[in-house]
Amino acid sequence: MKLPTSELREALNDANIEVYQEHAHTIEIAERIRFHMMDSGVRISNQKPWNLVFTVRAEQSSNPHASKETLLERLRAQFSKQVQDKGYREVEAHTRIINHPSNNDEVLDIWYELQYGKELTSIEEVVSDLQWALKIDKQLND
Repeated sequence: MKLPTSELREALNDANIEVYQEHAHTIEIAERIRFHMMDSGVRISNQKPWNLVFTVRAEQSSNPHASKETLLERLRAQFSKQVQDKGYREVEAHTRIINHPSNNDEVLDIWYELQYGKELTSIEEVVSDLQWALKIDKQLND
């Protein structure tokens, strides 16, 4: 497993940005809800140039009569200006099935997600953009 550069690790620590999980090529950034650490939906590659990706979503349960296409378009309408102003572009759209934890045959919800990404070349950009991405409400406003 490739570990993040010491420069990146130090910058994350100095900015009080918590790591949720580390993988071979990416670091998942944590979001702290009271005492609990949660996946924030924000990821950064662990080598230069750093690629920051974050996910926004619309939940079918909150919009039971809307189609997948409608929900994705509403997500784009809600987020495209603010992400484009920061230099991000849409990199992927996908569907995530949320199953019941004890019964994999029971679907609890369907999430329609968009991922936005940007390549960063300096530690200062990484920290600034991570802080920005962590502040975004990443769910569709109903």
